[in-house]
Amino acid sequence: PVVSDLGDMYKAADGPCSAALLARLAVEKSLNSRLEDARQAVAARVVAVLKEYKSLYSTSHRMPNKLVLPEGLKLIGLYALAVMKCKAMRGGAKDVALDDRAAVAYAMMAMSLPATLRFLYPTLYALHTLPDDCCEPGPDGAVIMPTPVALASEVLDSRGVYLLDDGRILIAWVGRAVPAELLQDLFGAVGVADPLLLDVDHDSALSKKVQKLLGVLRTGKDTYQQCFVVRQGDAIETHWMPYLVEDRIAGTMSYTEFLCHIHRNTSK
Repeated sequence: PVVSDLGDMYKAADGPCSAALLARLAVEKSLNSRLEDARQAVAARVVAVLKEYKSLYSTSHRMPNKLVLPEGLKLIGLYALAVMKCKAMRGGAKDVALDDRAAVAYAMMAMSLPATLRFLYPTLYALHTLPDDCCEPGPDGAVIMPTPVALASEVLDSRGVYLLDDGRILIAWVGRAVPAELLQDLFGAVGVADPLLLDVDHDSALSKKVQKLLGVLRTGKDTYQQCFVVRQGDAIETHWMPYLVEDRIAGTMSYTEFLCHIHRNTSK
């Protein structure tokens, strides 16, 4: 045995490593099983782990209507949901091209821990509210990064522009009600139907901050991250929606619904 007391194992649980392991186990199972079975196996593993934890501390946690999580596994539900919604696991044959699914599955098995976490739950930045000290060195010498926002449609402002980074590509989402001044600052003088390019410095204070942010995000990556721009309401937006992990999309559960699912099953 690794520990003499099972409680010690939960206290020492490493959430990020557990999430990465969960992703690799899911990919392995998908190679020999139906995708639906592989997705259900992810949820079943999370339920089994948390159900055992609940049984260990049933007397100290007398809260039947609350989902009790180990400190190190506070986000395991979110990452488990992200695993089930990633391109390697979600939907069926018509939802993701076979070549794309295979390529992502292969990449997930070889990713480092930070890359796996970034791929499962990408970072989303609001470009229209970037702070003045964005990407500048802080007091400790570390680069000051903007505060990320949740991957949920309810936090997206149609008057704003957001940048998503999954470690492989960058996607800018442009709301349909973006003010002309903001559009001019970020993309220069463009028409309604003109393609939008975020990689170009348009000689504005905001554009310069965005260029710094793009440079920081691309630093240290094995491959160059292309930046794509998606307008709200365009047909290509369907490729953006699956990145909103916390939403209920195409028959999948939202983050809140998934937590309720875990709670119900750990209470049985």
